Amino acid sequence: MVALLPAGWSLADDVSVVISELVTMSVEAGAKSITVRVTVHYDHLEIALTGDNDVCTAADTLEPDAVAARRAILAALTDQMSTHQLDEHQVSTEVEIRCDPQYTPRVPCRLRPVT
Repeated sequence: MVALLPAGWSLADDVSVVISELVTMSVEAGAKSITVRVTVHYDHLEIALTGDNDVCTAADTLEPDAVAARRAILAALTDQMSTHQLDEHQVSTEVEIRCDPQYTPRVPCRLRPVT
């Protein structure tokens, strides 16, 4: 997140909370191995969390109020969230958070429009 200008630090805080909630849900659902990847683009950040179980299905067996609270936090802070079964043992949750391109002028991004 070093590339974010000072005005973008609130975005870095949001990303930290989103990662924390995703990891917590994964651990509570029984994940023993978790990989987190954050990709910064000029106008959004992508977070991909890969775990060794079906977090969404397993999370439904946990305390419903806690799961609902975590999902509400994720919904409030993210623009898109999807979960995909990669194989019988791994699932990937992908999240997108939009940001103001003024926060990321130093981020090299192949998606940045040529001006």
